[in-house]
Amino acid sequence: DDAIRGGSSGLDPTLYNISYHTTDTGAQKNNTTDVIPKGVPYRNVAINNQEIFVRLENEADPTCFDASMSFFLIVDPLPIIKQNPTFLEQCITTIDPNPTVNLTLSEINISDTPNLLTFEYYKDPTGATLITTPTSYPVIANTSQAVYVKVISDQGCSKDLVTLTINVGQTPDNPFNAPQTPECDDYLDKDGNDSATDFITNFSLDSISIVNSINPPINTKVFFYENQKDRTDALNEIYITKYRNNITKNDTTRVTEGIQFPIYYKILSTINNDCVGLGQFYLQINSVPIANTPANFELCDEGAGTNSFDGINTGINLRDPDRVKTILGSTQTELTHEVTFHTSQTDADDVTSMGIPNDTNFTNTPQAGWSRGDISKQTIYVRVKNKNTPQCVNNPTSFEIIVNPIPSISTTITPFPVCDVVTPSDGDPRNRIAQNIDLTSKNDEILAGKSDHIVKYYLTKDDADNDDGIVNLTDFENDPLRTSFPSNFNTDDPATQTIFVKVFDLGGNKCSSIFSTFQLVIYPEPNIPLNISDYTDCDNTTDIDADDENGRNGDITLKNKIPEILKNYSPTEFADFSVRFYATPLDAEIGDLNTALNENIFENDVNRQEIFVRVENIKNSPIVCVNARLSFKINIKPLPSFFVMGEENIDDPRIFCLNNTSLILEAENPDAIYDYQWTNEAGEIIGNDRTLGVTTAGKYTVTASDILPNGCSRSRTIVVKESNIATLEESFITIIDEATNSGNTDNISVSIDIISNNLGPGEYQFAITNEDTGKRYPFSGFQDEPVFENLEGGIYTITVNDKNGCIPYTKLQISVIQFPKFFTPNGDGKNDVWSVKGANKIFYPNSSIDIFNRFGKLVAQIPIDSQGWDGTYNGKRLPSDDYWFRVQLTPANTSKVPVNKKGHFSLLRR
Repeated sequence: DDAIRGGSSGLDPTLYNISYHTTDTGAQKNNTTDVIPKGVPYRNVAINNQEIFVRLENEADPTCFDASMSFFLIVDPLPIIKQNPTFLEQCITTIDPNPTVNLTLSEINISDTPNLLTFEYYKDPTGATLITTPTSYPVIANTSQAVYVKVISDQGCSKDLVTLTINVGQTPDNPFNAPQTPECDDYLDKDGNDSATDFITNFSLDSISIVNSINPPINTKVFFYENQKDRTDALNEIYITKYRNNITKNDTTRVTEGIQFPIYYKILSTINNDCVGLGQFYLQINSVPIANTPANFELCDEGAGTNSFDGINTGINLRDPDRVKTILGSTQTELTHEVTFHTSQTDADDVTSMGIPNDTNFTNTPQAGWSRGDISKQTIYVRVKNKNTPQCVNNPTSFEIIVNPIPSISTTITPFPVCDVVTPSDGDPRNRIAQNIDLTSKNDEILAGKSDHIVKYYLTKDDADNDDGIVNLTDFENDPLRTSFPSNFNTDDPATQTIFVKVFDLGGNKCSSIFSTFQLVIYPEPNIPLNISDYTDCDNTTDIDADDENGRNGDITLKNKIPEILKNYSPTEFADFSVRFYATPLDAEIGDLNTALNENIFENDVNRQEIFVRVENIKNSPIVCVNARLSFKINIKPLPSFFVMGEENIDDPRIFCLNNTSLILEAENPDAIYDYQWTNEAGEIIGNDRTLGVTTAGKYTVTASDILPNGCSRSRTIVVKESNIATLEESFITIIDEATNSGNTDNISVSIDIISNNLGPGEYQFAITNEDTGKRYPFSGFQDEPVFENLEGGIYTITVNDKNGCIPYTKLQISVIQFPKFFTPNGDGKNDVWSVKGANKIFYPNSSIDIFNRFGKLVAQIPIDSQGWDGTYNGKRLPSDDYWFRVQLTPANTSKVPVNKKGHFSLLRR
């Protein structure tokens, strides 16, 4: 303010008032909308450079003012900071007791234009302690430190201090090369599977002790790798506390005991990951002997004395020379390797154990839980030890001593039921001679859970004694000479044949049991007819398409065929059979319940569809004899073919006009003769002819029956709706014309009130015709809305049409009054006379129409049915001028109000 007033030598501040504005107009006019309040902070709205306009006015007389001054608000930009906080990272490769860094190296990280800025460095975030020599700032290795940077623009502007974190790492290379305690090859491959010597094993290293021996600097971490490339790429770090080496990645060196390889490590600063120190230490894997797995001992129980069934044999020579040679293989001998036998793997793993002492005269021990009849098994574990490296032994290797008992066999083997079926060699499925019998299906029962045993089958006891077994076990045919047949082949009684069996141990001595027997029982297939009749029904709408002419029926009950299928059996025997229906012969042959057709409600795919039957005799379960060769067809008969106009069409029903006597409904089909029956909605029979006359609305159903040849019937339903011609009265009509309004109107209209007045049960549409001009509204046809606007005066005929077709049309004439505003009697046939439009003697039998000139002189009296006034008086043409009329109209309808109107019009002569 003082600067504007001229300082201490300028204007008196008590006499002048100063205001500041954002626009020149505001300063000139002292606008309050753009004035800048004084005494509160102001934020500029124009970027960088905003002009402020000054108004200096006399307080005594505000009209005396000066608004010619202005000044600019200039905002200088702050420096642009690229990264805050930022970092300065360095590595110290040599031991330096007093390391320093050049802080100015960080300026390129702080700003993209450091050469245009000034940087100051401080030890504290408040900027109190200036760093005087930023190019040589002392730091502590492997310790994160922070200083703070002020960035100053060339205009002297600065922002908040930038945090500069200093990370100086020091990680010297380390000479630790100590080898660790050797491990033995664990005889497992890299995936843990049994393997030969592959120099892969597990190491359980003391990582804490190893790291302490490396002695890395503070704030560093040690990482371990299998090879130098992984260490260089910082990939595939390993954890040495549970380390399993990867021979393909190790840098191995062959030594006398096995192999040796280094584990590489790097020392990484946690302050600056770019600072790395390197080193390695060594691991060794000693090789293990080879121990090949020898064959098992396969023995029979000794079978002599009181302990012949105890599963124990004596005098077993475990150290048979051939067995030992097999174990050692071709590259090892007993001179350099020691072979011992053990009764447990734990004992074999104990390198101090001498193993089984009597290994050339060993007595086996049956396994826990062994009982008479079981196979006696004992596992013997083999250890091979290199006499030069006794701490390393072979992988776990073992064999079994197997003592096979004399097999037991049940003396009560259950009968083996089979079904007689049709085969290429035997077409009679009820002669009790069956083929394709699989005797081996009895194996599980006869073996009773025994493993390493087989069953042999024989025709006679002599064959069993001589081990002359049946050859075709899976395709056996019972022998008629050895089969016992029923006395009556018409029954379902079976035939039987005795089969002899023995059980053999698959051990080295193939111990066998005594013989036993079971009965082969041959049942016939169900006795059903070779052919059955087709399933016959009428077409209907229960199918998926609701189509009664497509030869499909969705309400077929297949189970109704069961009595015919089982006609060779009494009804009390039906429960002995399961009858199912299928769409294909293969499905019937397989007999899957999931593909069986619904026997209660089924829909055929096509007419004459073949249905395949599966009959199962379930009386002798678990054996189920089947006949799946029977089939029949679905025969769907057509329904009567006829139609009735309008049937079941609710949206477009048949219309009965109440002004007629009746509506004739007719069932039409000239090509067939049917019996007809008509019923109403209540189900009452109301007619038996092809036609039916109806006089009321409702639903009518006609059923046509084809007695021969199909016996089917079809029903059609017809919807009848009532309608009638319209009832139209003058009281229903509202006329807005110049007779019913004071003064003239610009919109003459006619409307019919169909809400308050009942025109009838039909659906109606409307039209109106000016009888004087012939003009029709709408131009052609009818409209749904009973409102007609923008009419002219005249006699009109209203026509109402029933959309449902009831005739004749309803018509009513009305009078619409209009007083023309001018006429031009020039003989051109247009507006040559003046008359009241819409008035005649029919509507207004008593009337007077008087015409006056502008001075009030009567110049014409016009009869209501005349042609009108032609603009003359006593045969002389009157001039163009305004003329006045006085009209009195008395309506024929005494309920209507008389018309008394005065007004003027223009006579125009052109």
